[in-house]
Amino acid sequence: GFAYTEAGVKEIAREGFDPVFGARPLRRAIQKIVENPISSLIIEKKANAGDEVEVDFDGQQFVFNVRKATLLEKKEQKQGKRFLCDVCAAKFSTEIIANSTGICASCGSTKIQEQFDIDAMPTQKEEQKPVPTDLPKEQPIPTADGLQPQK
Repeated sequence: GFAYTEAGVKEIAREGFDPVFGARPLRRAIQKIVENPISSLIIEKKANAGDEVEVDFDGQQFVFNVRKATLLEKKEQKQGKRFLCDVCAAKFSTEIIANSTGICASCGSTKIQEQFDIDAMPTQKEEQKPVPTDLPKEQPIPTADGLQPQK
């Protein structure tokens, strides 16, 4: 970024003004007074991308203050919930806000169902029942009329 003080602007305007040419030399003054020193700061790696350079005038010379950029940690992104529309069968993901009504992203219907990821859901271990090994050899087979078929 770039910032400037009132004293810096006044001195640039004073140096860039010529009574004969008016403000025409102003562009060259800005290049000489501001752009070239900032370019030197970048080349010398005293200013990096994202830093803010402030131009000031202390009464005798221009002063360039570099404020280093500090990165803030990104807030943890909220995971959207997945939904299936009962009307158009569209699958979509969205964030649900408290006291809001969910609507389908495709057709606008409010008839939606939340979809759950089966792999991500906690599972309960099923108790396996032992398989009986002592089954009777022949069991009667029931039929519709209650009679057993003859062999």
